[in-house]
Amino acid sequence: INYEGKGKIIYSDGEYYIGQFKNGLRNGKGILYSNNGKIKYEGDWTNNREEGYGTHYKKNGEYYKGQWKNGLIHGIGECYYKNGKLKYSGEWFNNEVHGKGRFNNENGEYYIGEFKNDSINGKAIEYYKSGKIKYDGNWVNWEKEGFGTFYFQSGNYIAGQWKKDKPNGKLTYYSENKNIIYKGDFINARKEGNGTHYYQNGEY
Repeated sequence: INYEGKGKIIYSDGEYYIGQFKNGLRNGKGILYSNNGKIKYEGDWTNNREEGYGTHYKKNGEYYKGQWKNGLIHGIGECYYKNGKLKYSGEWFNNEVHGKGRFNNENGEYYIGEFKNDSINGKAIEYYKSGKIKYDGNWVNWEKEGFGTFYFQSGNYIAGQWKKDKPNGKLTYYSENKNIIYKGDFINARKEGNGTHYYQNGEY
């Protein structure tokens, strides 16, 4: 049956659609409902697929608002926690966070930078909820990896090589006023190997 114009169709699994049709397919503006009557997707359609701009509501209460392509989240969009607070804003590729964006933890801390395959991958900055920088550097799958600088809330900071989210390799530990406290080797966040400790009076 080639449905045309506005209408409602009920599917065998109990889901139903209310909106525009063309050539018997969902085309134009419409809403797809789950079999429990809750909205599953509301927005633009092309030949039964989400295409353009729309909002998808997940079973866990989170929801996405943004661009779609060929039935997948693709382009620029925002994902929200079920309490309505913003979880992620930025670029997406084939249903995954991918590109530049901002991710907000529920504890108020947040990340701004590069994402790939639904994870932080590449250059990104992690912030305390106060807005001060916590870590600035390279990431691989949500872990600090490569060169980066970690800033303690005291104002001291440590810069150098990271592996599997911990200081590993050559690093330098600085005081808040940029004086070197320690320079040397770290293994799994512990000073180990060669290193020099500098006292605040300039001695070492």
